[in-house]
Amino acid sequence: MKLNKSQILSVTFGYVKIEDKENGIVFHRMSEKSIGGFCATEGANFFRPKCSSSSCVNYDFYTDSKSVVISYSDLFEGSSRSIFYFDIYVNDVLTMHVGENPCENRSGKIEINLDGKLNRITVFSPTLMGYTLNYIEIDDGAKLVPIIKKARLLALGDSITHGYDQMYTSLAYTNILFRRFDVEVINQAIGGARAHELELAKESNIDYVTVAYGTNDWSSKTEEAFAKDYDDYVAKLCEFYPNAKIFLISPIWRGDKSLTDMGSIDVAEKIIEKTANKYGCVYIYGWNLVPHLPEFFSPDKIHPNDLGGTQYAFSLCKILENYID
Repeated sequence: MKLNKSQILSVTFGYVKIEDKENGIVFHRMSEKSIGGFCATEGANFFRPKCSSSSCVNYDFYTDSKSVVISYSDLFEGSSRSIFYFDIYVNDVLTMHVGENPCENRSGKIEINLDGKLNRITVFSPTLMGYTLNYIEIDDGAKLVPIIKKARLLALGDSITHGYDQMYTSLAYTNILFRRFDVEVINQAIGGARAHELELAKESNIDYVTVAYGTNDWSSKTEEAFAKDYDDYVAKLCEFYPNAKIFLISPIWRGDKSLTDMGSIDVAEKIIEKTANKYGCVYIYGWNLVPHLPEFFSPDKIHPNDLGGTQYAFSLCKILENYID
């Protein structure tokens, strides 16, 4: 039995709009207004493809089917990387890791074999590319029980929040937040972005917001420019989400450089902390979230690998446990 559109939407999380196609559905994590805000600053060729990745578009449900089949096609660019992997969990245990790096096939099918008992199936989409979902199929007569999420979390930031350069998409910190706190995560982070570049489009029913900008700003701005841009950005967030808990995360360790025109990175950290205090946000000191060791990063010493991403999430969850029910 192939799920109808209504059933598919009931088990899909992390999107703000859908695109109906003849062969299926494309889930988008950003509105056209948000995409337009990015593209206005750096141009459509730089940012638009990155806005199209399926980062944090996840399927989560219970079923007593003996099999679940997921068909996808029309893979397209969603970052400056060609990394395409699904992670499939059964009862919160990773059981399948499906995909390629670099990705060459433009379509595929995932077949999940089960025992016919009521199992929780969680499918994490690739973070750095996009695709068309052709269908989700379960056995005829099988139960389909959607998961009800406790809250909605909006994740904002740059490439690290976007999901660079992790092979296991479920180990990106945003997806671990999805698992750990059972919240829907709308991931609107974009590789290369800075705090001023998003023309914010207000999303509905947002309970928590994480903001992890700063490392690109530190690399490209003066202290004065960053202070103004960041203040304007957070002020708009507070206007849009007056009842949400907002977390401002300063940059994590990076091993490629120690000084820029702004000075050392602690200049950016102090701006973020000062802004958090001004607007009543929760400041999170990011520098020690990931160990300062190359083994936790991709070769550029900027983007966490799977080990680093897991450690980022572990450290962050210990802090967020004090705020997320």
